[in-house]
Amino acid sequence: YCAGLVFEHDAWKAQARTFIRKVVEAQSPYGWWSEHVGPLVSYNFRYLDALGVYYALSGDEKVLEALERGARYHAIFTYPDGSSVETVDERSPYHSGVRLGNPGFSHTPTGRGYLKQQHAFHLKTGRRFDADYAAGLLLYGGEGPIEETPAIRDRYTYRMGDQALIVRRRPWFLSLSAFVCEPADNRWIQDRQNFVSVFHDRTGLILGGGNTKLQPLWSTFTVGDPSLLKHIPGDEDPDFHPTGFLLHVPDHASVREDEDTPGLILRYGQETCGVTLIPRSDTELNLIYEVTSASGRSVEAHLTLIPHLDRPLRVASGEQIRLGEKPLAWSADGDGSWIEHADWRLSFPRGVRVIWPALPHNPYRKGGEARIEEARLIVALPFSPKISRYELTLDIL
Repeated sequence: YCAGLVFEHDAWKAQARTFIRKVVEAQSPYGWWSEHVGPLVSYNFRYLDALGVYYALSGDEKVLEALERGARYHAIFTYPDGSSVETVDERSPYHSGVRLGNPGFSHTPTGRGYLKQQHAFHLKTGRRFDADYAAGLLLYGGEGPIEETPAIRDRYTYRMGDQALIVRRRPWFLSLSAFVCEPADNRWIQDRQNFVSVFHDRTGLILGGGNTKLQPLWSTFTVGDPSLLKHIPGDEDPDFHPTGFLLHVPDHASVREDEDTPGLILRYGQETCGVTLIPRSDTELNLIYEVTSASGRSVEAHLTLIPHLDRPLRVASGEQIRLGEKPLAWSADGDGSWIEHADWRLSFPRGVRVIWPALPHNPYRKGGEARIEEARLIVALPFSPKISRYELTLDIL
């Protein structure tokens, strides 16, 4: 379209307009584009950037609704520290740090509210704007009134149909995904295995972190033997499917209706599993994991905790453990056990296991190798015919 303007070629502009409108038609009603099933957070920014520049050049009103939908999606699926919510992402795991916008956000009130929020977060870190970023907004940005983002509200609930739920109960921010699909052979399309994220204003993201491949310990639940699926460092052409009976992604998921006790129902073959989150106070959250034990297979839940490698892990015995390359496997031998890390404490009953590190498969490396910074700290909850329910307490210290 830009070339059509520069060279006064109306046919080029018409062709570009036709194509851009096809892009708009491919957008979800909830404001995102997909490669497979569900949103891609980082790539969504690229779509909005292109549409925003096109709108600034063309004034084509047909794209404004798409820009509004896209901006609203990002405004809702952004944590209160400016980082993007990873729970619904089919491509990328969690990355900390403020995510800036682009000209596509500047043409609607919702988008301008997002830019205002993200710019304030960015400047608070002491950083400045790159020249290219500033130039893009000056050349192709719009002006006008703003709409404040949901993150600044004390109480907010958003349902993405039956596919996802955001619950803001300041200082808690809870994200639940119900996107389900079969594992893909494509290394870039991650297994939809991790469905719950918990954020607190004081600590940042605590539980969640997104999806990967070849790592069942990142799955909210597994049915079967988790050792049947693993990454072999250096394997450039891995089989992304288990070698025996293991269900590490559900075949159905649904969001619970009660927004004050948000949760999920996940079905893995014959096994039905549930997660419920209950904010008790500004500093206490209950997490309930339960199963039906109908499959006759071993069932395990996993809490994927975000590590801070510069902070020690403390266990109930008083021992402080450095989270480095050395593996950790610790079991709670009594009720009232707990771990502390990065200004939070997680309390749980006997039988719970703590595992470090649970490394992902990194698709950006030929052999899939991951650095220790990409690992998750795992709390594993083994179920049995006698144990079908766990209740854990997360306290902010």
